[in-house]
Amino acid sequence: MYFFCSFKNLKAHEKYYRYIYECIVKNNSEIVKGSMTPAFYSNAKEFDYAISQSLFDDIMLGIFSSDIVIADVSERSMSNGYQLSYAIEKKKPLLILVNTRSKYAKNKLFFEDSKRIFFTKKVYDSQSTIRVAIENFIKNNSDSKNERFNLKLTKLQATYLNWISLNNESTKTAIIHNALDYLIERDRDFQKYLLKSNT
Repeated sequence: MYFFCSFKNLKAHEKYYRYIYECIVKNNSEIVKGSMTPAFYSNAKEFDYAISQSLFDDIMLGIFSSDIVIADVSERSMSNGYQLSYAIEKKKPLLILVNTRSKYAKNKLFFEDSKRIFFTKKVYDSQSTIRVAIENFIKNNSDSKNERFNLKLTKLQATYLNWISLNNESTKTAIIHNALDYLIERDRDFQKYLLKSNT
C-alpha cells in the first residue's frame, strides 16, 4: 500500500496523518517505501522541494509497486497532484481523504467529473470516520477476501462492458468493481449501515 499527504500546514493535520498511518498498519497492510510515514514527516516542518527531489524515484516506484493507494489531500500541492495523476495512470485503487475543515473540502478534484476514472473519496471529521473508510476500502480491494459470482449480462450490457474495457485499457473485473465502489460511496443509507455494523 502507498500513502501520501502534503507537508503544507503540517501542524494542523499531523494528528490525522498519524492516525491514517496507524489504521493502515492495524489492517495488516504493508506500507511501501516512498510513502509518507510519521518518522518522515515529523522531521519536516513544511514542504521541502529538495527532499521531494531526492525521494522522487522512491515515490514513483512506491506507487507503481503498491496494490492500493491512499491519499490525504486536505492540503493541495503540485506533488500531491502529480502523485494522484500517476496513481490514476497506473489504475491503482484510490482512496482520497479530505478533512472537513480543509478549505478544499467542498471543492472537486480535477478528475472528479470524469467518467473514465473510478475512485473513492471521503470527507472526514473524526478519527472514526477515517477508520471506517480505510477498513472498508482495504476490505473491498483485498483479493484474498473476494467472493465469486456467476453474472449474466444482457447483450447491451456485455457490449458496453467490452467497449469500455477496450477504451479504458482496463479489465472487465476492475470495471465492475469500480462501478460498484462508485455506487457504494454515494449510497448514504448503505454508509449508515456500515457505520452501525462497524461500531
